[in-house]
Amino acid sequence: MGGRNYVLGRAYEYKTMKILRNMGYALVVRSASSHGPVDIVAVGPATVEPRVMLVQVKSRSARLAKGERGELSELARALAPVCQVAVWYFRPRKGRRISNSNPKIRLISRDSPLKECVIEP
Repeated sequence: MGGRNYVLGRAYEYKTMKILRNMGYALVVRSASSHGPVDIVAVGPATVEPRVMLVQVKSRSARLAKGERGELSELARALAPVCQVAVWYFRPRKGRRISNSNPKIRLISRDSPLKECVIEP
């Protein structure tokens, strides 16, 4: 068993997987103990847009390091036509839990190929 940060991060990764499945993605895979740029890979049928999504999950006050942001942005530019690369920041309000079925997903980056979103209950 890992430390508190590991346990919290893993819990948000599992929530992300449930949300993506509820959005219609058929194959959702978590990269266990990931030290790479992507935590979750999701692939959906032709009816789901974007068809492939790569997600880096951040919890509460965690931020992307400069190197991580650069690596994810480069990946997003390279894969833009076929895949969306995103960072999901989980920011539950104090005392509230994040719903797995229908959380509020708010886009916070508009002009970048890297999509950054805040996930709120």
